[in-house]
Amino acid sequence: MLTIEWRNSIGLIQRDDWVTIYGDDDIYNSYEFHKAVEDAKLEGVRHTYLCVFEDNDLLALIPTFTYSLSLLESENVLVKKTLDCIKKYYRRFLSIRVFCLGIPLTNNKDYIGIRSGLSQDRQGLLLSRVKEEVVEKSKELHCKILLLKDVTWSRLDYMQQSFLEYQYFEAPPNAYFPVIGESFFSLTKLKSKQRNRIKGIQRSIADEKLEFKLEFDKDLSAEFYALYDTVYQKSEYKFIPLNEGFFHALKASLGEHCFFLQIFDKDGVLRCMVLFLDSNDAMITKYIGLDYEYADCSLLYNAYILKSIEIAESRKKTLLLLGQTAYHPKISSGAVLERMYVGLNSTSFLYRYLIKYFMKLRYPPFKISQKYAYKEKDARSIVEFMHSKGIDVIENTSQS
Repeated sequence: MLTIEWRNSIGLIQRDDWVTIYGDDDIYNSYEFHKAVEDAKLEGVRHTYLCVFEDNDLLALIPTFTYSLSLLESENVLVKKTLDCIKKYYRRFLSIRVFCLGIPLTNNKDYIGIRSGLSQDRQGLLLSRVKEEVVEKSKELHCKILLLKDVTWSRLDYMQQSFLEYQYFEAPPNAYFPVIGESFFSLTKLKSKQRNRIKGIQRSIADEKLEFKLEFDKDLSAEFYALYDTVYQKSEYKFIPLNEGFFHALKASLGEHCFFLQIFDKDGVLRCMVLFLDSNDAMITKYIGLDYEYADCSLLYNAYILKSIEIAESRKKTLLLLGQTAYHPKISSGAVLERMYVGLNSTSFLYRYLIKYFMKLRYPPFKISQKYAYKEKDARSIVEFMHSKGIDVIENTSQS
């Protein structure tokens, strides 16, 4: 008989049980990473963990969280000030509680953890109970919207069959750099335009005397966060804002698997920082901070990309994950994009109607505005390699 328990902290789950469900290969699904997310105490976020047992054996585990989504955001200064003033007295003005499966970060894939070896019938029965419990929990916590985060193309059919009531929409894609074959810096796989671009960036890095330093031991989270927050505020795609405590907790939990890259100008002034996560066969550089007072921030950004590729190669990785913003310089340097989705549902008829007919405006199909950087034959082999990793590469839709 299946029994359901909700745990309000990851500390109430044994690490060995967690590893039994998720393994220990993917840093995003590691016990330590999830503990760091919880320890950060992100504003407005409440964590819970759905545990499914059978005769005291843990069969499934799903991290969930709730947060408030503003239904009216504006970049207009006067409107924003007016809304901020109203919210001083009415904190929930034009906001709605959302119940999410996953964690309050992007790229937390495969978070529905089911013990290996279960038959499809047992998995179906288990997921049926999970759906019921998620709806009941969302009602208990007064959440009108239910959200399935970070659904990949390779998992889309499975999620659609398991969560039939949800509507699925394209989300901002992930940018991956495939680290395969000969060194990227031979530039033989790139088209001539992109080769010349990379050589130009390398010359500019030398001319500007940019210096790179890796820090594996010290916790530089305070310095990093000061630069990171300026980038977040300018970002086109925003989710729940991370705080300085998150990066401190990440470094404390992950140790040597979390390290920093610093980029200094010719006068020794720190101009850019990048946080690296070392995850099995992948290197992850989703978090970057920039000093926008530097004269050429585009050079800093391109320098970070090239240095990240160099680090991934030196550590014998096969993938470099570059995140979900600033696609143009990443694609021009050899990145390809992975199609991503979100699933939405509601306990309210009105919100279900709005989701079905209006959320397509919020999540329109994603289109690339440029060609990938590779020659045709190399592009085909890279797409095949990415598919072997379960990653669906979005095809080019227009000329660069």
